[in-house]
Amino acid sequence: GEPTAAAAAPAAPAQQASSASDAPVAEQDERVLISEVVLRGSEGDEALEAIARSALSVKPNFAYTLREVQEDVERIFATGYFASCTPEAEDTRDGVRLTVNLEPNPELTGVVLKGAKVLPAVVVEDVFAELYGRTLNFAQFKAGLEKLNSWYEARGLFGQVVDVEMSAAGVANVKVAEAVVRNVSVRTLDKETMEPVQEAKTKPEIVMRHISTKPGQVYSLQQAKRDVEAVYQTSVMEDVNMLPKPAPEEGQIDLQVNVVERATGGFSAGGGISPTSMTRGALSGVVGSADYSHNNLFGLNQKLSCKLELGQLETLFRLHHSDPWVGTDKHRTGRTISLQNTRTVGNHVHSPVVQGGADGAANSPEAAQDQQESLAISNSPGVGMAAALGPGVMRRWSRADDAASGASPRPGTPEATNGTSEDGGEEADAAKSPLGEQLTIARTVAGVEWSRPLTTKWAGTFGVSLQQAGVRDNTGKAIKEDALGLPVTHSGDFFDHMAVMKAEAIYSAGSGGQMMVSSEQSLPIGDRALRFNRVRARAAKGAAVGPVVVAVSFAGGKVMGDLPPHEAFPIGGTNSVRGYDEGAVGSGRDYVVGSAELQVPLVAPLEGVVFLDVGSDLGTGAKVKGNPAGARGKPGYGHGAGVGVRVDTPIGPLRLEHAWNDAGKGRTHFGIGFRI
Repeated sequence: GEPTAAAAAPAAPAQQASSASDAPVAEQDERVLISEVVLRGSEGDEALEAIARSALSVKPNFAYTLREVQEDVERIFATGYFASCTPEAEDTRDGVRLTVNLEPNPELTGVVLKGAKVLPAVVVEDVFAELYGRTLNFAQFKAGLEKLNSWYEARGLFGQVVDVEMSAAGVANVKVAEAVVRNVSVRTLDKETMEPVQEAKTKPEIVMRHISTKPGQVYSLQQAKRDVEAVYQTSVMEDVNMLPKPAPEEGQIDLQVNVVERATGGFSAGGGISPTSMTRGALSGVVGSADYSHNNLFGLNQKLSCKLELGQLETLFRLHHSDPWVGTDKHRTGRTISLQNTRTVGNHVHSPVVQGGADGAANSPEAAQDQQESLAISNSPGVGMAAALGPGVMRRWSRADDAASGASPRPGTPEATNGTSEDGGEEADAAKSPLGEQLTIARTVAGVEWSRPLTTKWAGTFGVSLQQAGVRDNTGKAIKEDALGLPVTHSGDFFDHMAVMKAEAIYSAGSGGQMMVSSEQSLPIGDRALRFNRVRARAAKGAAVGPVVVAVSFAGGKVMGDLPPHEAFPIGGTNSVRGYDEGAVGSGRDYVVGSAELQVPLVAPLEGVVFLDVGSDLGTGAKVKGNPAGARGKPGYGHGAGVGVRVDTPIGPLRLEHAWNDAGKGRTHFGIGFRI
């Protein structure tokens, strides 16, 4: 088991009480008449004499056994005010005169601490201050020594009081022993045999930089636990423990950090079918992937990840290198370098929901929500999609539907006449997304990021990146406009380019709350680069009211300058306003979302929740280029309320929730992790 810093308080300075236990048993039980009781040695101190007499049960002119007399003497001694207590018996004509010789303790004038490195003198003064200037009471003094030992134990420090000497002048010399660390070493063990390995993968200095316990410090069990956890969190160790061992020098120990390394990664390959491409034929949906990862590059705890995904329509790649602690930087700065292209869902802003119906009337927010939900179910070209969109959309859908099916152009359409569209020809039409298809945001990013702890609760991140972003349809082709003919980029080209500098600060106090603020500032690099500033903020706080937790959270953001429409803030969905589909409330340059929850424990690990969400684009939906939210009839404001259950798991809570929005429509949400 783990060693502890607990230690029994040492015996107080030697005291003495005479005993009659050596007398024969018959004499101890024989009763004698006590004619007089005299206390000698406490003359002149009425308080001490009163304390001694209060402990006596023997009274003159009564018969007592020797055993009863001795018990009275021990009671006087137990008061703690006397160094010795000795009874004497003298026969007289009237009986036995009992004289108790008392030697009072000296007055406590001070306490001198010896051998302490970490025990503050102010702690000693606070413990014994009330005893100064008074006759020393051994019971109270011993309780003070136990408080000193408790001070060590509460802090996980290996230290204890080992001896006390009292001088004639009333000064108590208290000696403490503290376990001082002489040396710290690292030993790598084999996973199977648990014997030391000849050559470790991880360099010892990588382990040692996480060990805050240094030679010359008093060994702390709490600090040792934090050190072990810090080494384990590097993710390159399967097991870590710290073992204290006695050192040759008295009062010192050696620490041995034992580690068992885990597998560091490797190569993998696979294949599959991309569901977004299957509508273009079976072969177009076939993809192959290859991954290589190393979690302990060069034995320096650096992470390298390479991924390549090849398909008929597109190629995705990701190169990621991170060093969680660059060199011996005292601020523990980490660095991440990445080069990747990504694909994320783009329908949160450019969802295939239109404003105009068959008669040109604007759809209500309720209708927009219904249409968006219908599209989520009927997401393939053909009659089902057209029916979901309504007759007003059928005319626009019919051209794309005919082209997809290979049918001849219908009479009267541009395709039936000269092969051009009213928007400016084949090129313009090809730059549009077919109505109802899933859009993806294609982004290529190269960047570097540094992060470091600022305080015990604050962490900061700073990074610079070059980005190219655009929108693609489900065939992988870049487009300039969505199905409604609205622009999807700010520049009007297929892609927007930007150089971005980002700063972020994160506050985390566990159950005490969380907060994040960030700012992204574009850099004027190149004539085509966007100019903008984007700020975001999130915060969450919970408070226990009995077994129930009341939690509130807030999120908001603002963009100033150039804004590609697909970069607008989407509002609504599982992690926003529940009761709405993703982005169904609106999308704007600014946004704010607030949530209040009542979390009730059910049966562990199950938790029930009642919630209310509110979100708004603050009237900035129309300020987004093309006003994609307004064109789709999104209200720009919405709220939802509902109930749910959550299950606590190692990867975070699994959330199953059902909410009703302000239009009375219900929706079920499933999420993983915390909402903030």
